[in-house]
Parts: sequence; structure tokens; C-alpha cells
Amino acid sequence: MTPRAKSALVLVCVFALGGVSGAAAMRAYGIEQFRPAAGESAFEARARLRMEAMRRRLDLTSDQVSKIEIILADAEKQRDEKVEPCKGELDEVREATDARILEVLDEVQRQKYREYREHKRKGRGKRD
Repeated sequence: MTPRAKSALVLVCVFALGGVSGAAAMRAYGIEQFRPAAGESAFEARARLRMEAMRRRLDLTSDQVSKIEIILADAEKQRDEKVEPCKGELDEVREATDARILEVLDEVQRQKYREYREHKRKGRGKRD
């Protein structure tokens, strides 16, 4: 291999390695940003991320942040009150959907799906 070809190969490898490293770092950063803090419900995590985005984009004052946090908490309370009467029906839809999905999966996939659904149900229970 000529010295010029070696140089080109090294340059391509360095470029590819930089791209892979950058992608991995962005993925890790993204996962960390969206992971709820310990003891934080899914709603609290979404509200925190929404508030951070609004604070950055709208240049909110601390007084505005406090007022908007109250508005978001009130909206969540109202949403919960409206959803409460429908929870039984929603559970029926979830169970029927799970049954239909399980019919499509093989046995190994069924077990993994059941574990996934149990994990999701536990997460949903934190908010209730």
C-alpha cells in the first residue's frame, strides 16, 4: 500500500470513528435528558422537560416559571379528573389489545412482551 493510500485510509477511519463516537455521545445525552429522575413520575418528567424548553425558548422570568408550573399542575389534575371515569374502559381496551398482540408473537416474544407490559403498568401506577 502506498503512503498516500495509507494516509487516506487513516483519514477515513478517523472520520468514521469520530462520527460513531459523536452519535453514541448524542444518544447517551438524549437518554439522560429524557430519563425521569429518581422518584419522578412520567408526568413530572414531561412537565420538567416542557418547562425547561419553554424557559430556554421564551426567556421566562422565575416569576413566569412559577406561574406556568401552577398552570401545568392544574391542567394535569383536570386531565386526571376527566380520565378517571374512563379508566375501566381504557383497561379493557389495553387488555384486548395485549391479547391481539400476543397472538402474533412467538413464545419467547410473548414473555418479553409480558415483562414489557408489566414494567409499563408499574410506571403508570406511580402516577395514580
